[in-house]
Amino acid sequence: MDSTKHLEIEIKFTLKNPDATLGFLQQHGEFVKESFQKDTYFLPPNKNYLEAKPIHEWLRLRESDKGDSINYKNRAVKDGVDQCYCDEFETHLDSIEDMKKIFGVLDIKPLVVVNKKRKVFMYQGVEIAIDEVDDL
Repeated sequence: MDSTKHLEIEIKFTLKNPDATLGFLQQHGEFVKESFQKDTYFLPPNKNYLEAKPIHEWLRLRESDKGDSINYKNRAVKDGVDQCYCDEFETHLDSIEDMKKIFGVLDIKPLVVVNKKRKVFMYQGVEIAIDEVDDL
């Protein structure tokens, strides 16, 4: 199995001037798409992902305009420092409502819902996603 298939390198930060960044990308990058996502994060009954600092593990259901999915991520942390990559496993769901019912039966509780609009650009071979998140 190719171990890089499930490897994601991601750097996240708050933009101090999002309008200037978007303007630069619109002028110099290639617009790829805009998408809408509703992410619901869950806690299983046997493990509290919130206890670890920094939080590095999560289980998520995503509802989006390209379909619904279930996702598990476990970010690499060494000596309490986020290593900017993670193991990620994701698959498409035919019925997100059925998955929510299964989670309920298994006592996997919803924790938080995050609604966001994402604009994706390519710039010098790098995918850049700019997220606008409700209530953040």
